[in-house]
Amino acid sequence: MITPNSQSTTSYDYANGLVFKTRLRRSIGSYSLNWFFLPRWYWTNKISAEQDDSRNIQEEYRASSGLGHLFWETTKSSLDFEAGLQYNRTYLDQNPPPVQPDTYPGIRLAANFRHTYRSGLNFYHKSQFNRSLAAPEPGDSDRWELRTDTGLNFPLGFGISANFSVEWAYINHARDQNINASRKDTIYRLGANYAW
Repeated sequence: MITPNSQSTTSYDYANGLVFKTRLRRSIGSYSLNWFFLPRWYWTNKISAEQDDSRNIQEEYRASSGLGHLFWETTKSSLDFEAGLQYNRTYLDQNPPPVQPDTYPGIRLAANFRHTYRSGLNFYHKSQFNRSLAAPEPGDSDRWELRTDTGLNFPLGFGISANFSVEWAYINHARDQNINASRKDTIYRLGANYAW
């Protein structure tokens, strides 16, 4: 799954005849692979890459591996939980550039829930918590973040469905990377899908 997001801002200084343009980019790409070795237990692996101008992240890579447990899965609903270790490597966009990237081990906890109602409405909620196992540098915040993705998907007919989702993130150490960064981030999505 790759999620690009771009934001542009243009400012005018009429007194001096100057135009200032800024463009903030945010992209996230991830791939996961799960292997069931028992009926309800599975080995989960995930890799991801992220770029976020608002937090001065030029590149951030994560690789995690752990165990997952499927509490139940039916045609109507499912719930699973994952826990594992994660390796983080971050390249900050600073001037002058840092001598080496920011790397640290962490833990990853995730939960996924979905439910389909009689009307055909699908509700889902995914959440993920990451926390560094390494102590923060003096003056820095604890490295942890919580990300959630909650949405509704409603079939309209002929393979077309409408969807609405809200992605929310709280990144505790965001201001260590950019003093002006917001720790909270919310993205609203409204769209249509077609399946054949």
